[in-house]
Amino acid sequence: MKTVLSHYLKRWGIEVLWKMSKQYLGLGDYQVLRYRAVERYLHLVLIAHLLLTHLGLTMPDAQAELKGHHELHLPSVPQLQQELRARLWQDVVQTMEQGSRYRKVAKKLKDILQF
Repeated sequence: MKTVLSHYLKRWGIEVLWKMSKQYLGLGDYQVLRYRAVERYLHLVLIAHLLLTHLGLTMPDAQAELKGHHELHLPSVPQLQQELRARLWQDVVQTMEQGSRYRKVAKKLKDILQF
């Protein structure tokens, strides 16, 4: 019974990965038929998950939690997606501010997005 439970506990993280990938990252929503295309789509979904996991690990709360605990609790996938979107918009606005042509547009975007 202990062996079965230990195997199940090891598998649980994998089950959560597949569920989150299906629910939030579009795994299973592919519309391609060729094997190679499905394989590439799977790779892209898993790369997206790795990117969000990396983002979660770089957040200040996760860094503080890493120092004192053995188990790490990251924000949910939707929260990480929202954080990634915010960082991408900040980067776009900062890039626009550096140039002279779109500086006014960048200021308006900054006011609207409030960062």
